[in-house]
Amino acid sequence: MRTIRIIKRRVHSLLHRSKADAELQREIEIHIQQLTNEAMAAGMTEAEARAAAGKPARGNVEFRARMHAGDVVIEIADDGGGIDWERMAAKARAAGLPATKRSDVERALFVSGVSTRDQVTDVSGRGVGLAAVWDATVSLGGTVSVESVRGRETRFVFRLPLQQESRGAA
Repeated sequence: MRTIRIIKRRVHSLLHRSKADAELQREIEIHIQQLTNEAMAAGMTEAEARAAAGKPARGNVEFRARMHAGDVVIEIADDGGGIDWERMAAKARAAGLPATKRSDVERALFVSGVSTRDQVTDVSGRGVGLAAVWDATVSLGGTVSVESVRGRETRFVFRLPLQQESRGAA
């Protein structure tokens, strides 16, 4: 997919210029495709639903990668339907996860086997993509946050320490 290739090149260029260590570069590049797939497959709504919401028929995925305070910051956002937090809380409870606070429900997005999708496709719905990205981000000493407004957008922000030493490795 052309969009994913362009994003990968931009991230590779940023990481190369920043002199990020090889492990960080590899891990980020591996997960860029998964993140973009998630944004396009899970975040985008059908053209009819977009039109009913007053949006253009064609969805938009926004990608940003930058350096900030010694971290690589990657943001991926879509202008789809946003996350239905009540529905997500129900899915978290059904999986035996806590869902009393918003932070519980946000964390459930990244648990293996929990999905925002009701149907499985070839790129989403199995509840493994975001879990893998979470695991990789945390293993590299990074953090993940999610912001979503129902009916408007969802934005994932990944912060990763630039240097291996920052992650506590020897």
